[in-house]
Amino acid sequence: MKLTKRAAQIAATLAIAGGAALGFSTLAATPAHADVREGDYTMSQSGSANGLNGVPFAVADGFVYADLPSDHVAAYTVYALHQTPNGGYADNGWGGRIVLRPSGNGYVGEQYLAGVRVADIALTPR
Repeated sequence: MKLTKRAAQIAATLAIAGGAALGFSTLAATPAHADVREGDYTMSQSGSANGLNGVPFAVADGFVYADLPSDHVAAYTVYALHQTPNGGYADNGWGGRIVLRPSGNGYVGEQYLAGVRVADIALTPR
C-alpha cells in the first residue's frame, strides 16, 4: 500500500509540473494590462522645483516624447516606454524614471531621480 501511495504522489507531482511547464493551469490567468495608450497629452507636475506644467507629451510606437522648455536640461526627450500590468514606465538613461498609472481618461504617476521620488505627474489627453 505504501508503494501505491508513493507512486500516486509521484504521478501527481509529475502531472502538476508537466502541466505548469506546458502552461496548463486553472490558477494562472492572463494578467490584465493597463497599457499606456498612444496619443497626445499635456503633462503637469507637482512637488518639483522646476514645476513643469502644460508640457506637450506624446506616446507613440512604444516611446514617450516630451517637448520641454528650452531652458530645461533636456529640451526634447524621447524614451522607450515599458508597458506593465499597471500602466508603464520610461527611463531616461541617466537615473530618471517616470511611472504612469491609468486615472480617469489620463494617467497619474511619479517622477524619480536616482530612485528618489522628486515629483508627482499627470498626463491629460489633448
